[in-house]
Amino acid sequence: MRGFGSWVAGIAFAVLGVGLGVVLLATPPFTRALAESYSLGQTAGLSRADTLDIVERVRVFVVRGGQKEDLPVLVGGRPGFDASAVSHLTDVHNVLGAARMATVLLALGLGLWIASALQLRERARVALALKVGAGASVILVVLAALAAMLDFSAFFSAFHGLFFRPGTWTFPYDSLLIRLFPEPFWVAAGVAWAALVLLIAGAYWLIALRLAWE
Repeated sequence: MRGFGSWVAGIAFAVLGVGLGVVLLATPPFTRALAESYSLGQTAGLSRADTLDIVERVRVFVVRGGQKEDLPVLVGGRPGFDASAVSHLTDVHNVLGAARMATVLLALGLGLWIASALQLRERARVALALKVGAGASVILVVLAALAAMLDFSAFFSAFHGLFFRPGTWTFPYDSLLIRLFPEPFWVAAGVAWAALVLLIAGAYWLIALRLAWE
C-alpha cells in the first residue's frame, strides 16, 4: 500500500508540474515575450507599444478578473473586444482561477505528505514519488507534443473543448483577439509550457537522487 501511495503522489507531482507551468506562462514576462514575437497588432493599426499594452490588459483580465469596461470596445477607431470576446475571456479567467486553486491545494497536500514521510524516515517513498512524477511529466509532454505536431488545429480544438462550451471560443481571423493571440502565439506558448514542465520534471529527478544518496 505504501508503494501504491508513492505512485499516487507521483501522479500528483506530475499534475502539479502541469499547473505550475500554466501559472508561470500567465506571468507578465512570458506573456510580453510571446506578444513581442507573435502578436499581429500592427495588422489592426496598433503600434508595438499599444499592442503590448492591450495584451497586458487582457492578461490582467484573465488572471485577476475584471469588468467588461476594462477591455475597450474600440481600439484606434476599429472593433476591439465585443461581448463574445469578453465572455470568452471571462471563461478563461474562471478556468485559470480553478487551475491556480487546484495547484495551490495540490502543492499544500504534497508538502504535508512529504513532511509526514520524512518525519517517518521514509525517504525512499518520497524519492519514488518524485521519480514517478518526473517520468509521468515527460510522458505527458511527449504525448501532447506528438498530438500537436500531427494536427495542431485539431489538438487546439480538442483542448478548448475540454474547458469551453462549443461556439464560445471561435472568432473571425481578423478579430482583435485573434490578431493579438494568433496561432503561432499559442504554438510558442505550448513549447514554453512543455519546456517548463520538463524543467520541473528534471528538478523532481534531481531531488529524488539527492534523497536516495542521503
